[in-house]
Parts: sequence; structure tokens; C-alpha cells
Amino acid sequence: MRNLTATLCLTLAVLLGSAGASWGNGRVKPFEILETKFFVVLYADTTTGQETSQEFETTLVPHMPRKSCYGWGIKVSTADTLIKFREEFTLPAEPKFWSGENNEFATNRIINKRRISITNEFSKPDKGWVKKVWCVVKGDPEGKYSIKVFFNDQFIKNFDFEVRRM
Repeated sequence: MRNLTATLCLTLAVLLGSAGASWGNGRVKPFEILETKFFVVLYADTTTGQETSQEFETTLVPHMPRKSCYGWGIKVSTADTLIKFREEFTLPAEPKFWSGENNEFATNRIINKRRISITNEFSKPDKGWVKKVWCVVKGDPEGKYSIKVFFNDQFIKNFDFEVRRM
């Protein structure tokens, strides 16, 4: 399991603390969820050696290590606030590899017999979107996956999808 989202430094998270997600007297700045999506990105090499990609909105992820990635996106009504998000990512079986598993500074922790990764990060929306992307790697299990997303400790969306060989 390889996490492609740029991970914020632990120092940044400590410096920002909960103040980064606050507005005024410690209150969280209000925002609306405008749109949610789950997407798959497929990569291919061209005859000239360039890599191309194409994005699809689907819940079926091809089990093609290093050639298929997937992720979620949530569009919010404000792009000028830092959002604290938590992602609870559940796999159907234990993978052979987890990104950040043995890194004491990683933003995620692995629990439940290596089947669940809980990530806590901060993100400033890009054109209103907060996104997280993962890529299929050798050793990832096939089957039904689930990602629950929380913004500022409030449940936002559950994304269910399936990874399988095509």
C-alpha cells in the first residue's frame, strides 16, 4: 500500500495544532460539502517512453501494481481554511506492505492485524478539493475495501470499492 499524497511534516502539524483548523474564538470555520467522488487513475507508457494517465469515476480498481491508483475527493465551500482530516482505511486482508508502517513520524498508524490504517493530516483545499490518493502495489489483497473520511472530527463520507484482477 503506497500513499502518494504529500505528507505534511510532523513539525508543521505540531506547530499548527488545532489552531490551523479554527476560526475566531477556537471555533471551526463552517463550510459545506459541495461534492464527493471516488476515482481511479490508470497509468500507461507510450511508445516514446512517456507516461500517460487517465482518471475514471468508478468503484472498481484494477489490481495492476504501479499502474493503477485510486482515491477520494471532497469539495468544500471554502478554499481558504486548513482542514484537519482523518481517513480510516480498511482492507479485506492483510497487505504485504503499508506505507509509513515502520516510520515513527508517519501520519498514519496501522491496527487490527494490519488491515486498518488510520491517517490524520491537515490539508488546504485546492480549488475547493481535499483529496487523498493511494496506489496498488505488489502484495495488496484483492477484495472489498472501505475508506471513511472525517473533517474536523465530523464524519463526512464512506467510500466502498473493490480491487480485483482484470
